[in-house]
Amino acid sequence: MPGIKISPDVWATFLEDFSKRHARWWVAMETHDVETKEKVTSHLARLRSIELDLEDATNPRINVTVFYDSKEIKHILFRPSQVTLHLSEQDDEDYLRVRSVHTKTSIRLLGEPARPFQELQKRRSLT
Repeated sequence: MPGIKISPDVWATFLEDFSKRHARWWVAMETHDVETKEKVTSHLARLRSIELDLEDATNPRINVTVFYDSKEIKHILFRPSQVTLHLSEQDDEDYLRVRSVHTKTSIRLLGEPARPFQELQKRRSLT
């Protein structure tokens, strides 16, 4: 299914609602640097929140906060230009994509909090 582009006018409320709906879900972040063509994939982690940060009006950010082990980690997506929601017929293929200055970051929803970690690891290695 093609992605649903989220209007910048509603990013703040959309991201707040998205965070509430998927709090503590297992996620993996994949970041592609469009200049160097590098791809970095994060460890599986639990989603805490995704927020639009407009503290610096000339340099907005989207902050993605996750729990990994006993740590809270914040990923900062600098000057976002597009937010797209990708939905599939299978629950484990949904993701949110954020385009920012030099990157495209996908936040893959891998499962609800109750799903066992081992099952997610196995499924993730198959993709």
